[in-house]
Amino acid sequence: MFRATGEAMWKGRPLYDWVLKTQKDVSIYLYPPVFACFWAPLSQLPPLPAFLLWATAVAVIGVHGVWRLFGALCGPGLRRLQALGLSLALVAPVWLLDITGNGANVLITGLVAHALAALRYKRYRRVGVWLSLAVNIKFLPVVLIPLLLLRRQWCGAALYATVGIFAWNLLVLPFAVVANGLNGILWPIIHMADYLTSLVLPHFLSLDSSVVGVAGGANWSLPDTARRLVSVFMNGNRSVGVNVGWIGFALAASLYGLGAAGAWRHRRAPMPAVAAWGACLMAAVLGNVSTLAHHVAPILLCCAPEAAKPTRSRIYGLGIALYGGVYAMYLGWLTDPSGRSLLATLNWFGCATFVLVVLLVSVAVGLLRQPCEIESSEKNESGPAGIRPG
Repeated sequence: MFRATGEAMWKGRPLYDWVLKTQKDVSIYLYPPVFACFWAPLSQLPPLPAFLLWATAVAVIGVHGVWRLFGALCGPGLRRLQALGLSLALVAPVWLLDITGNGANVLITGLVAHALAALRYKRYRRVGVWLSLAVNIKFLPVVLIPLLLLRRQWCGAALYATVGIFAWNLLVLPFAVVANGLNGILWPIIHMADYLTSLVLPHFLSLDSSVVGVAGGANWSLPDTARRLVSVFMNGNRSVGVNVGWIGFALAASLYGLGAAGAWRHRRAPMPAVAAWGACLMAAVLGNVSTLAHHVAPILLCCAPEAAKPTRSRIYGLGIALYGGVYAMYLGWLTDPSGRSLLATLNWFGCATFVLVVLLVSVAVGLLRQPCEIESSEKNESGPAGIRPG
């Protein structure tokens, strides 16, 4: 699907003409236009080299972003390596699933981690660049921009991020002009308008996961889980519970609110702020119309502050146990997609989703109960322990 969309960008064709097809067409492009620009040159390569280049780039950006984040939290040294190793070990199955499946969630995690590291050092232009690029790869990180406003950075990082969302779309211009001449000048606007009007708004308002061909236990999103549970009481009639998807979305919005409250409470402390941002991003992931196992990759951000501490609390062990339960639910669906095994049945009833909800609530409650701290860089702009950023 990425190769086909990249070729469409290379030849200056519409990206979202799939809306004219039936919903049974699963191979459809669901990402912003800028994402297709990165796949445009890859579409001209044979499949294996294209896959290897993409997987390598995603892995490098993801790991390097987390490395920079732990450098901002721990400073250089053994503790930084320990925190990185512990976090990557926790998310390794999901990250490998995303990288080998040509996903974009590890890439998103790396870009947001770069933005958080830049925020730690008050480099607001870089925050805007990284965050706006993440939004143009996948739209969900847009929920992090209000958190910049909570930090009273509406003239800093929030402004750069908002402008950057539109500025990145200029990457579409060379492909459109080469393929269509002067008629392609407006293609960046056309592509973005098609993306918002054909995909984001209608499928958000309907909360309909059927357009992406993902329903049942494989879909861990709160709206889809709510619809499945309601269908049990409606004699299995899934269509009866369509509007019930909004109950799941309301729960996801509540989780986002708890994370945002934690971000506000710890707006001057670097470590808790990272967990709050991770919780808000994961709430958006659960509130989406479709959430698969590899979409959980950004949960590393929720666990990063705890991994960075010299001594970790008991809640961290609970989080690892709960997260292990998510793996079990995914394996239950993967090994028996027919839904006959116990794990697959639990998956269908949303157990994996509720495990993630409990984990996010634990993170949010821990943030709200934790005493506020003053960011060390207010006294020393060079960063943690007097180490200059780099």
